[in-house]
This record gives sequence, structure tokens and C-alpha cells, in this order.
Amino acid sequence: MRKSVWQGFAGIMMLSALTVWSVCAQADTTPGAVVSGVRFEPAQRVANVDLQLNGAGLRKKLFISVYAMGLYVPSKAASIELLNKQTGPRRILIATLRDLSGEQFEDALVKAINKRQEPAKLAKLQARLDEFSRTLLSIKTLPEGARIQLDWLPDSGTVLTVNGTQQGKPIAGEDFYQALLDIWLGGDPIQDSLKTDLLAKP
Repeated sequence: MRKSVWQGFAGIMMLSALTVWSVCAQADTTPGAVVSGVRFEPAQRVANVDLQLNGAGLRKKLFISVYAMGLYVPSKAASIELLNKQTGPRRILIATLRDLSGEQFEDALVKAINKRQEPAKLAKLQARLDEFSRTLLSIKTLPEGARIQLDWLPDSGTVLTVNGTQQGKPIAGEDFYQALLDIWLGGDPIQDSLKTDLLAKP
């Protein structure tokens, strides 16, 4: 009797282990990415175009996790040069991992653009950068878990959306969106490891 009970218990444990293994295996092979608990789907539809997740990574500053970020593009690319040659919409998706103010976010992005652009190019961007800055400063708070989208829409421009609500007006010119991408993917990225994670593997 004891042997029969033990065999039944062992069978249940083995079945449970196989079930757990099966679930884990399925999770491991699910497309997309998870960064610090933030799920980035393998694809998103933007302006009636299906975009692929090029990569996703974590922005850290002084050992503090600031935000998780994913990049969605028409075709996966391993360099910013290849990304800039693509036509169609693109999406930068950021999820905050701590409370931020609009001022903090504005300061980080605008300073990063100013640092990475040549004077002549920056002069062409300046009026649009000022407009972008005003829009970011109008956002009083970005609580932990806020979803920020920076979309390039060929028919409109760069569109900023926070938690599903558009902020400000679209900013014209693909050169402006490329200046944004330079922050994370240019020759002097804000964080080397994040650049590596955002670019597709060759």
C-alpha cells in the first residue's frame, strides 16, 4: 500500500516537473523582450505599418535604473546607418522605472542632443528643439510605469505620446527624429550597453 501511494506521489511530482519545464521552455522561446519587468511585444502597429522590435534595453545612471526602452522599426538593423536608410514609421518606446519630472526628462534629452550634434546641424534643429523642450516641460510628472512613445510618422513628423495622450504638436523633419536616435545609437551613445541592446544582432 505504501509503495503504491509513493509511486502515485512520485508520478504526480514528475508530471508537475514536466509541466513546469514545459511552461518555462515556452516562456524562453516567446518572441519579444522583458527588461526589468517591462514587457516589449515582438511587434507594434504604427500608422498602419507592422513594426518589429529591433532591440530593448535598460537605461541606468549611477547604478539607478531609470527606464526600459524598446525600438520598433520596419526591418531589423544592426547599425544606425541602416536604420536611417529605412522609410516608413518608427517607434521609440520608453517605460519609466522611477518617478521623473518633465523637467528631468527634458534636461536629459535636450542636453544629449546638444552634445551630439555639429553646430551647423544643431542650428537647423534649434527652433524645433525649443518646441520639443517646451512640450516636455509642460509635462509635470512622469510617474514610475509611465509609457512614453516617440514616433516618427512620415506624414506628420515626430509625435510624442505619454500614456496614450499626444503631447504638443508633431515636429516636422526626419532629421529631428534622427537626432533623437543619435542619443542612444550614434557614435557617442548615452550608454554603450543600451546601444548594443537596441541594435539587432547581425
